[in-house]
Amino acid sequence: NPEPLDETGKPITLASQSAVDEAVENTALEAQPWYFGPKERPQANEMLMGKPDGTFIFIKTVAL
Repeated sequence: NPEPLDETGKPITLASQSAVDEAVENTALEAQPWYFGPKERPQANEMLMGKPDGTFIFIKTVAL
């Protein structure tokens, strides 16, 4: 497997991949209107009650 490269063509190291992952998690995902952060499944189900078929949300699962 070839190493993944960044936009400059340099190999992405574990440390830099971790920084990229954190940046994506903290900005792009949380900025989306369909992302509701940490929720338990019952909370997510309640949020979707009465909504049209095909309505969706993304949550970060929280263990009960």
